[in-house]
Amino acid sequence: MTERVKQFNAKDYLKRIDGKEHYDWEKNSIFKNKIPVSVVKEGIYGYLEMNRFISAVLLILKQKKMIIRDMVALPNATPLKIVLNEINNIIDYRLNILKEKTTEKIVALEAHLVPMEFYEDIVEYKFHLSEIFSSNDKDIGFFVELLRAAEHMKNHYTFMLLIPQEDINDIYGINWDSLRLYYMNLSASQLREVFRLLGDLSKKNSFKETINELSERGQSALKYLQKMNTDFENKTGFIKKVLAPYRNRVFHYDEDEAKKWGQERIEIERRSKYIHSSIILSDQIISSNYGLGSKFDENLLVKYVYFGTEKPFEALEIIKRCQEEYFYFVRAICEVIMKKHNINSDRTSEYFVKDIIELIK
Repeated sequence: MTERVKQFNAKDYLKRIDGKEHYDWEKNSIFKNKIPVSVVKEGIYGYLEMNRFISAVLLILKQKKMIIRDMVALPNATPLKIVLNEINNIIDYRLNILKEKTTEKIVALEAHLVPMEFYEDIVEYKFHLSEIFSSNDKDIGFFVELLRAAEHMKNHYTFMLLIPQEDINDIYGINWDSLRLYYMNLSASQLREVFRLLGDLSKKNSFKETINELSERGQSALKYLQKMNTDFENKTGFIKKVLAPYRNRVFHYDEDEAKKWGQERIEIERRSKYIHSSIILSDQIISSNYGLGSKFDENLLVKYVYFGTEKPFEALEIIKRCQEEYFYFVRAICEVIMKKHNINSDRTSEYFVKDIIELIK
């Protein structure tokens, strides 16, 4: 698990959930949790139910006669069902860290899962772009593109979290496994372009000066991203073997390679008559299924992603790790830039009309 510093008032959160409607999972529930677990149902994202995003786990611990509240921040907002399945690992992770600091026995009593909307790890900056750059400053483009890339990545990351993990069809007939695969393609392709942007940015003197001021988490994220990018420049590693080919496959439809696959498919059909293809056509778009195309997509996945790995979606986990590290890096560099130009997070919208307000007074 990844631990981060945050502004979270445990006492305030417990007050807010007291008496509210809860999802409750007692000890030894169907999720096999070791202690009672609860999450408040009220909130703007409650309709997502088991896919609702959880940002942190608040543990209630006991050390002798003392009750301790302890927080474990999740690497990023994680669907409720995934947190429930991992709750015992989260508890053990935190207890093991605490045991290194004391010889006294510490026992976990209960856990409260903190929904995203109650998590206060949010900082907002309001500013004029002219406070940071002059109109002829070449760094404007890099700053804007860093943020645009982060917005695209956030959209991909969020959508991947919302897609059910099981290979099931819901009442709308959506093939989630196919959809998850396609968004994995998009995420890999977009991530490759992000690394290209970071490579160009790292050559700028102004960037080299800024990175020295990054927080510890920002430095760690940048180090990870730079390592991945170095692998690409040296024509080794994950980016070269997976992301670059994936980008090409997503943005280019190569009929020659598809023809080769089609020829191989025909040979397989000749040997095994029960293997066949299907295409479902419907005026309702989401009810259609272009099975032959998805089969070729699966073939590309095997060729460019599985490539001998033991875990089927190991590449997806690497992509998610890259995305998370990029978010941490962008946050850290934005905080440095805002501090450098004396832009604080306390500004409200009224700040930008203060001159008009003074005139009215």
